[in-house]
Amino acid sequence: MKIRIENQIFDIDENTFSEWLESRRIPPDASILVNNQWLVVGELKGYQQPDAAENQPDTTGAQGEAPEMDSPAEKGFFASRRHRATVTFVLIAVNTIVFLLLDWEGIRGSRNALTLIQFGAYSHRLVVYDGEYWRLITHTFLHGGSLHLLLNMGVLFIVGSLLERLYGGSRFLILYLISAIGGSLATLYFVRDAPSVGASGAIFGLMGALVALGLRHKNQLPRRRNQVFALGLLPFIAFDIFLGFVIPHINNAAHIGGLAVGFTAGLILTPGINTNRERNPKAIQALASGLTGMALACSALAIWHFFADSEQTIERRMNTAFPRLTVESLPDYIRHYEKVIRQKRYSPEEYKILEELYWWAHENSPEDTSWTNKLMLFYEQALLADPNKTEWNRNLRAFYEKTNLEDNNEMDELEGYIELCEKVARRHGYHLRLYENLEYFYMRARHLVPEDKSSNWNRKLESIYDKAIRKDPENAMWNNNLAWLYVERQMMAQSAVEFARQAVMQAPKNTVFLDTLAWAYLRNSEHDRALKTFEQVFSIAPETEDDQHAQESSWKGLTDLVQSEIKSEKSQEFNRLFLNFHKRLSRQLGAEPDAQAKLEAVFNLFQTHQIES
Repeated sequence: MKIRIENQIFDIDENTFSEWLESRRIPPDASILVNNQWLVVGELKGYQQPDAAENQPDTTGAQGEAPEMDSPAEKGFFASRRHRATVTFVLIAVNTIVFLLLDWEGIRGSRNALTLIQFGAYSHRLVVYDGEYWRLITHTFLHGGSLHLLLNMGVLFIVGSLLERLYGGSRFLILYLISAIGGSLATLYFVRDAPSVGASGAIFGLMGALVALGLRHKNQLPRRRNQVFALGLLPFIAFDIFLGFVIPHINNAAHIGGLAVGFTAGLILTPGINTNRERNPKAIQALASGLTGMALACSALAIWHFFADSEQTIERRMNTAFPRLTVESLPDYIRHYEKVIRQKRYSPEEYKILEELYWWAHENSPEDTSWTNKLMLFYEQALLADPNKTEWNRNLRAFYEKTNLEDNNEMDELEGYIELCEKVARRHGYHLRLYENLEYFYMRARHLVPEDKSSNWNRKLESIYDKAIRKDPENAMWNNNLAWLYVERQMMAQSAVEFARQAVMQAPKNTVFLDTLAWAYLRNSEHDRALKTFEQVFSIAPETEDDQHAQESSWKGLTDLVQSEIKSEKSQEFNRLFLNFHKRLSRQLGAEPDAQAKLEAVFNLFQTHQIES
């Protein structure tokens, strides 16, 4: 039968009409169609007017104005809230129980790849090659970690409980399961190299159904609600999909596939607020039952395999899901990850995998120069994407040292490395790790050319030190290294002192920086300060190889200082300072025979010149 409420006509069965009539849920001015005639419900025999107090409008609104009566859309919407979201709570319980089961004592855990694969995780190879199609359902009930579960179940609770109350349990279950299947089919087509778990495909389908509900059935929803359900959800959905492209290892194919299927299903299925949710058509009941039976059968297969498979079967399944890398399969893996990197944004994890594949290919075929070229192009691309990443800079230098150091053609190859780093520096400017590599390669080039041709590389070193200090003035290393460059070249002695002082101010106990400052004083003819600074270097016990090199350099500097000062006009003042220095250092060095021998050698040099003078 048909009932007309405020010019809107609804289909309703007699039992529901009788229940509504007894509970006085039908307005007295509503009409029903009987024998092609519309009869007013309030005039029917057996209809009782609600009590006057119940019919009395609320006049306590703002400024004493009576509020507007609820529309039929609002009445239907708010009436739906009295229904329980039973299916939603069952789905949340099932996902949670499965998660707790996997983390149970004796089972490896929800993050273990073997456990997830054995319990029904998605794997393209297992589905396609081994025909384990049940994984297209079971993987939606698995989650890789507690955060993954909490996020998905939180959204399912919010969206699912609302949608189930509007559509009814059977229709909601259909929406959820076909969205899960849609997400799985999209995953099957687009994701072929990684396992997948999670209910997010089904959850995105529910959000798509909400959008469809707000678009198609907006007249059956309160005005504010249909705007939220329709276009209001789109920014949230778009942001989630954007995150799927940015964050690695998110199965965006399942999100988009589930969203599309859920939206389509939401356009087709009629929500329960417009129908009698207690009497679903046979087609709806059959479809809901069939999908539920299929999900249960797939889950039973997963549980049976988990507990019944032999170790050999499990090993074979893991080898299928994660095939072992061999020399024969290496080119296929490389082509796959080259394609992934071309198609996706920068992902350090996937770049790392490709780097390891290139290194392995190079080690297996060191005579094949194509792998060297591929690695050089790889490091250029990686550094252009992330110029300050320690790993890329360190590994580039390690690759150079492994393949070119002390080679006959080292200089020719070195130019390529320098060009690579300079290109990245031009694009991105100063980055600490990148500039450390540039410094290393410039110094290596200066070492390889004759001394009379090293001025070009000295200028390049001075240039990067100058840029680095301007960008990072608190970095003691750059100040020290520029000071040492001036010391080596015996130029700009006052500037060398200033830069060396800046380095020592930031690291007063660093023997390398102290050695540089002592040499800078020596070059600037501040011999008394040089002597005191050399003494500081000797007073610090060497702990590292750099400390030992610094002390060796300082002994040489002390020798040069003695030779320089003896010839100067201030030799008498220096004599007094040196004798006191010798006395203090002799006591300080104690029973260190090597250091005592070096000190005595310098002292003998000092005495020889004294006698000659």
